[in-house]
Amino acid sequence: MVSASRVHFLLYGVGCLWSLLVWTVAAGLVGKWNSDTGGYGRFYTFDSANAVLAWGLLTWLYYTAALCILMFVSPANPAICIIADVAFLTFFFIFGLGAVGSLSSVAEGFRVLSGFDGTKGIGSLGQATLALGWLLVFIILGTLIYEIYYVLRNYGKDMSVWRQSFHDLTTDGVPRSEKPVAPPVASSAV
Repeated sequence: MVSASRVHFLLYGVGCLWSLLVWTVAAGLVGKWNSDTGGYGRFYTFDSANAVLAWGLLTWLYYTAALCILMFVSPANPAICIIADVAFLTFFFIFGLGAVGSLSSVAEGFRVLSGFDGTKGIGSLGQATLALGWLLVFIILGTLIYEIYYVLRNYGKDMSVWRQSFHDLTTDGVPRSEKPVAPPVASSAV
């Protein structure tokens, strides 16, 4: 059976790759919109696509930083404690819900535009951005629910539990405050 720490790491890896896809496709949509609208694009920016781009980029940076800390620094680093994870993932979930939700208001336009030859790029990029964005919203929600449910079910709601990393908690099995402390070694005076 796969450990909870590995599932958590896998969810972060999938979130990192998916957010990379979201912001690159959203950047393509913004770039295509700006190039196709010509001079008119200077007066009418595509704010909802820019919001998805910003959300995807910030989410990707967070996932990349968290994975780098897990892999290269230390899984016990307080920068990736459970309470910080929950706060960041909640922020990114709400931000993504708003950004992708606002872009969804023009989903019908993307469908119509994808049928025309001259604007096929905008319609296809818009539909891809929406699909990838909604999937990332649900990946973030799934990661958030998994982390909260697993910790509450197995370790309770004590604040000492939430102040350590998910990896530390699930690997050692006890909160940091309950770990036995080694007695100090007596030094002999010469």
